[in-house]
Amino acid sequence: MTLLLLCSSSISLAADRDPNKLPGAEEQKKRIDLHNNPAPTGCQVPIGKFEECPSSYFKLDYVGKDVGTFDVEGYMEEGINEAFTFIMDLLWSLYTLIVYTVIYFYKFFSVGLSKVVTFADSAKKVLDKSETYLWIPISAWLFTISFIVVVYRFFQGRKTEGYMLLLRNVAIIAFASVFLQFMPTVIKTSANMAETLSNSVLVGFMSDDKTEDTRPDNEKMRDYQRWNKLSAEEKVKEEKKEAEETSIDRVADFLWTQLYFKPYLVLEFGSVENGQKNIGPLFTYGKDNSEDRKDWFRGKGDNNTEKVTDKGKAQPGFEMVTESHMGKRFSYGTVTSLVSIVLCIMLFWYCVQSAKYYYYGVALSMFAIIPLMKAMWYNRNLSELTGWILKIGFAFFMRVIMSLLLAVCLLLFKIMSDVKIDSGGDYGWLMDFVIKNVLTVILFYSLYLVMKESKQQLGELVGSTVPVGSGFTKKAGGFIANKLAGGLGKLKKGTHQAGRLAVAATGKKAWLRENGGISNAIATAQQIKKAENDLTEMGFDPYTEQGRLDYQNHMNEQDAGHEAAATLAKLPYLQKGAKKAETRPQLQANMSSNASAIYKHMKDKGYNPHDPKSREKYLQKNPNNTNYVEEIAKWTDLPVEQRVSGVNANSLPPSRPESGTPEASVYYQMKMDQDQALYDRTADQLIQTRKREYSDQKQAHQAQSILKRTFAKKPQYQHPGQEDITQAYLKAKHARNDI
Repeated sequence: MTLLLLCSSSISLAADRDPNKLPGAEEQKKRIDLHNNPAPTGCQVPIGKFEECPSSYFKLDYVGKDVGTFDVEGYMEEGINEAFTFIMDLLWSLYTLIVYTVIYFYKFFSVGLSKVVTFADSAKKVLDKSETYLWIPISAWLFTISFIVVVYRFFQGRKTEGYMLLLRNVAIIAFASVFLQFMPTVIKTSANMAETLSNSVLVGFMSDDKTEDTRPDNEKMRDYQRWNKLSAEEKVKEEKKEAEETSIDRVADFLWTQLYFKPYLVLEFGSVENGQKNIGPLFTYGKDNSEDRKDWFRGKGDNNTEKVTDKGKAQPGFEMVTESHMGKRFSYGTVTSLVSIVLCIMLFWYCVQSAKYYYYGVALSMFAIIPLMKAMWYNRNLSELTGWILKIGFAFFMRVIMSLLLAVCLLLFKIMSDVKIDSGGDYGWLMDFVIKNVLTVILFYSLYLVMKESKQQLGELVGSTVPVGSGFTKKAGGFIANKLAGGLGKLKKGTHQAGRLAVAATGKKAWLRENGGISNAIATAQQIKKAENDLTEMGFDPYTEQGRLDYQNHMNEQDAGHEAAATLAKLPYLQKGAKKAETRPQLQANMSSNASAIYKHMKDKGYNPHDPKSREKYLQKNPNNTNYVEEIAKWTDLPVEQRVSGVNANSLPPSRPESGTPEASVYYQMKMDQDQALYDRTADQLIQTRKREYSDQKQAHQAQSILKRTFAKKPQYQHPGQEDITQAYLKAKHARNDI
């Protein structure tokens, strides 16, 4: 229906635009309007500068063929062509919005952050208020408590520890005063540093392009007089500032030219060269697909004397706006738009990442009073405070790195755009455009991978909590997932829900697909390590299914199931790279499966397969099983060690076989149940030994001075792995057999 309406409206337009039906007075009035309302100067002589001409002039025109008065089929065909062009123009308008948005974002994030002086001033006010109303009274209270602890330790004879605590708190107070005073300057300086380093790469960007100064002579003279009044140092600063601002504008011009201006010239005029010659004269005839622009294509403009009315064509050289090249125009527009949008997304991502790190560092700075107060408490160390400070530096450092990477990418994109790839032909320019932009996208992605790896390494060094690709949505998703998991209540061992929460059967990723979303399926190395330590310090093995289930059940009993779910969600997937428990050997009777089934059938019916008389009684009632009973008789004559396979002297105790099977008889005859009991005792003893060692290490660590504890590695509980338990069991087994 929409297409029919467009066609009908286009038919009426096609009839109205017949040049033979335009009265001379109306045509003269149109020319007077164009003369009284001329196009902006940048539109009359466009040279590829961003914002030199409003985007409303960059519309896709269509010049239809002449249709006879009674040619209904011709009118329908023209209506369809007009409708198709209208849809293409709508898509081009959407593409215009995307390109302009990305360029504006680039200009703001490249130069705007450092110019938001009021933002730094606001941060200073917040920090000043925090110091006045929070830090000073609370720190005084904390210092008093610490001083009481110092006096108490003096009475205990622990003078060194008391001195260290006193000196530590004095140092924290001094540091806090300096930090809260100078942090606003650091915030502004980090933005300036990012801009300076970025511009150091971009200064000279397209430096060979000379732009003519078209300002009036009186403005040039005023600038010249002002310049002569500046000192030598001020002139250097002025030149540097002008060069940096010019570099940002040139980048914007370059992006607009490559991603928008040149594609438009090709879509409208067929080639860049033809477009550069004719776009100015076209824009002088209006905007928004005006009928005057179509008249210009037909040859009715002031600068065109030849009127072309050949079927389906405008003037020679303008075939791109006619029906004959509509397919080529559509393919050009589709391919260039898709490729450019991918590149725009990459540019937008780099800009947003740069801003994210900047604001993250600002937020950490404004809330730094929290770790400062925690560090003042007498039984805390400086690790949280130093970690917080390192995160602030890390965030500002990543802001600088992201700005620098973006500048390098743009510079390489400029160099690549100067390489001639066009091989000629109808689609030569399109191939040139696609190859260059695809290579640029690959370049952006490659630098992203380098940045990701570098950030991961730096993050592990400083303990950053901002993983690559994470943001508020991921953290919020993880928080909601953990709350949902905690809302399931106390779950008992062995239930399906407990297995899901413990991530024991399917692992972290599968659990998150159901509860938290796959976006949270990647934990940082620090999160994984902390989750493992949480389990091992409580005596549970994080590397086995049973250990995770036991931990979940224990936490459920403490009404802390949501905490357990959050911890377990960070552990690696058991079946991909995590340590696995050894599987127990399975006993297998050395007889056929049918004979084994007859053996169990005899036991179920009350017969003794090991007694010849009992076997004869069984055969009297079941003569068809003679062969299998004879096989059982031969099996019972074997030494007990030869009746089964799957175990040896150095293997773990086998799994307990099903009752009534031939394997069960061997299991008890060889006293393998005693081996299982020995294995359980050995494992418990080893775990208790490790716990005692860990407790002794913790006490020794606490006995050290505060200074030593601050820099010494905190003891960690090492839960015995399967290999440790196996070795201890075999040693105990051999010792028992020797006795």
